[in-house]
Amino acid sequence: MGAPNFQTSIEILKPDLYYSVQKLSKYFCKCMKKGILQKEIAEDEFRKILEKCLMIVEKDTTPLEAELRATNNPAEIVGVFDKIVIKN
Repeated sequence: MGAPNFQTSIEILKPDLYYSVQKLSKYFCKCMKKGILQKEIAEDEFRKILEKCLMIVEKDTTPLEAELRATNNPAEIVGVFDKIVIKN
């Protein structure tokens, strides 16, 4: 007899942010493979988006999440994240 099997589960706090970032990761990888973006530029853009996500994850992001939910095109998702301004 072994230890009981427990189902592991993961709770995603902001699913719209999470899935948008996943979609952008694939998008930037494809752009680099096709030669549309240079590696440094793609990394810099993706890093900026990740930093913004980490800063706003604790905040109320309901309007942002609604906009991300309505947007399906990765280029438009980048535009949504470009609109975010972090004030210190």
